Amino acid sequence: MKLPDGIRLSGQKALSALYRDRATVFRKQKKANLLEDAAVCQGLKCHLSFNRVSPIKRQALFHRTTAAVSEGSYTIYLPVDADVRMGDSLLIFHCGQFFRGVAGRPFRSNFCLAVPFEEWEIA
Repeated sequence: MKLPDGIRLSGQKALSALYRDRATVFRKQKKANLLEDAAVCQGLKCHLSFNRVSPIKRQALFHRTTAAVSEGSYTIYLPVDADVRMGDSLLIFHCGQFFRGVAGRPFRSNFCLAVPFEEWEIA
C-alpha cells in the first residue's frame, strides 16, 4: 500500500525513537578463492524485539557433561533503507549484551525493515 509521503515519513520518524540498539551486518565476500565474512555496515541503529524462547534442551558438551540450551527468536526493526539480506550474520548490541546470529527473510514495510533473527550466541 502506497501511503502519502507525510504519513510515511512521520511513521518512520516515530519508529526511529525506538532504535536504541546497534547492529553490525556481516556478509560473505569472495576474497581470492575464499568466502569470508566482511562487515558491510557497522553501528546501524535498530530495535531488537523478543519473540519467543524455545524449550530448554540438554546438549552434550563433553563426555558425561551436558548443558541446558535455549535458543531465542527475535525480530530486528531497522530503518527502511537498511541493507540486510537473508543469511547475513548479525551482531546486535542490546542493553549491555551482544547477540550474534543469522538474519531471516526481511520484510520491508512503509515504516521499517523487519528482519527475523535467530540467535546462536549471547555474550
